[in-house]
Amino acid sequence: TKLTSLALQSTQMGDAGAIALAAALPSLTSLETLLLSSNQIGDSGAQALSNAFAEMSSLKKVILEENRIGAAAAAAIARALPNIKSMQCNRFLGIGFQGWDNWEYDRNPRIVEAIRECHGFGKGRMLRCIDIEMDDFDVYALAEALAHLPDLQTLCLTGNGIDDVHMASLARGMERLRKLTSLCIRDNPIGDEGMKGLGPVLTCSSNLTGLEFSGTDIGDSGARVLSEIFKELPSLDTLHLHKNVIGDKGAQALAQSLPQLGALKSVWR
Repeated sequence: TKLTSLALQSTQMGDAGAIALAAALPSLTSLETLLLSSNQIGDSGAQALSNAFAEMSSLKKVILEENRIGAAAAAAIARALPNIKSMQCNRFLGIGFQGWDNWEYDRNPRIVEAIRECHGFGKGRMLRCIDIEMDDFDVYALAEALAHLPDLQTLCLTGNGIDDVHMASLARGMERLRKLTSLCIRDNPIGDEGMKGLGPVLTCSSNLTGLEFSGTDIGDSGARVLSEIFKELPSLDTLHLHKNVIGDKGAQALAQSLPQLGALKSVWR
């Protein structure tokens, strides 16, 4: 069929209707726009839709706001639609599939305000979340947001109580931040395990010019992880590592790797 747009808002189809629709969607090989707002779709309906979306390469715009879809099903839809940028809800591009205004609901007001500032004054390039003391839910919300800020260049997360488990969650959200030039994790107890979780992100962040890891409880093994990443950071000119627990072995690993940082101008240990 040559159908390119399908609008089914406010039909109250629920999960049963969404499951039936999902069975038919892959046959609509030219479909570009799908509007399903206000339909009482829950997790089972959303999961069925996500399976269908994975087979629909023509889709460019999907609207699913004002439904009853939980986090797990939302994540499934987001994975099925990784390249869609026109999932709009009000004035912001969609986060996952529902929109930034939906993301803001029941989130930490200080994180919400930081994201708003990032979109506004920061033009999507600078995000500062400082001294918020985040809990698990806050970290999850921030990781969601980071995954949808591809133009971010500066990320400052000073003093938020982020530990190694939190860092692993944030790292997953940071995987798309290929334009990042400055990263500050200062005064967060991420430790060696947190550094290991962050390592793959840093390896893919070749534009980094500044790293601030002061007061993060990094020891010898964390320092070794960092030293192995240096060869992937040709533009790094500033590195702060003071107030950590790096011993002789970690310091030696760093010292041996520093010559790989040809642009380095400032080191604090």
